[in-house]
Amino acid sequence: MDLTHAFSELGLALHATPAQAKTAYRTLAKRWHPDVNRSPDADTRMKHINVAYAAVIAHLTLRERVAAGPQPSPATPQRPAAAAARRGAARSSGFAEFDWRAGFTRVDGRQGQPTQRTLQLSLLEAAFGCVKRIRGSASDGWTLLVRIHPGTCDGAVIAPQDIRICASVQALPQTITLSVRIVKHPLFQLEQDRLSVHVPISIWRWVLGGEITVPTLDGLARVHLPPRASAVQLQNQGWPRFQQARQRLPLWVVPQRVYPAGLGDGDRRLLQALDAAARLPEVEGWKRSLQDWAESGATQAPA
Repeated sequence: MDLTHAFSELGLALHATPAQAKTAYRTLAKRWHPDVNRSPDADTRMKHINVAYAAVIAHLTLRERVAAGPQPSPATPQRPAAAAARRGAARSSGFAEFDWRAGFTRVDGRQGQPTQRTLQLSLLEAAFGCVKRIRGSASDGWTLLVRIHPGTCDGAVIAPQDIRICASVQALPQTITLSVRIVKHPLFQLEQDRLSVHVPISIWRWVLGGEITVPTLDGLARVHLPPRASAVQLQNQGWPRFQQARQRLPLWVVPQRVYPAGLGDGDRRLLQALDAAARLPEVEGWKRSLQDWAESGATQAPA
């Protein structure tokens, strides 16, 4: 979720204040929180509102700190020589200074321009956490190290304290917003923090039930599928809770019924025998209704 979408989700203008954002969030929470709203889409809508609010507050807070400018430090003032030595140490250590009031600063003390970037992650990187290196353009050369916590969801905005600035740069952005985009996985589907896997199975296996093999984040697993099941939950096999990799939500296994494209003679004979032997109340009731209707003379055309 980018910033424009986040502001729109909360019904806010881009120049809104943190107080206005909090008021909008409380208003929406009173309407959409699942404890008070029993509609089927309330939970999903509330998750979108939470993500949007986190992104907006992080942006507005950083914007206010940048606008306030650098503040005098309560510590004992350093002598010019000591300050120069500190700047020299910063250059040689490989890391630049970062002040949340002044924003990102170049090594030479000047400020760059605001930057918004999308950070692409694989599903496993977002699930279990990692450290990513982000580089600027070839002309400015800035580099960031970004810490990704376990359980990071698609659209999440990286917290400022998880961004570390490398000093081998020519220009650093004054403010930067990093939002996460998780690359689509060939086996898993992720919606907010709900991880699911859709498993194609034959219609016969779906009717019979039984053991099937499914992928999990930790490898393959055997799962018992009840007859005609619409979904099965594997506890503690789903998406990790944010910053808590050992605590996992359930993995949803969703069977997708596959019908045969064609039938051989042997298949037809077998199915015909099954159909003849079946005792289905709905079918039997329908046959009786047809017979009663025919015997009542309703099929005769009026004279």
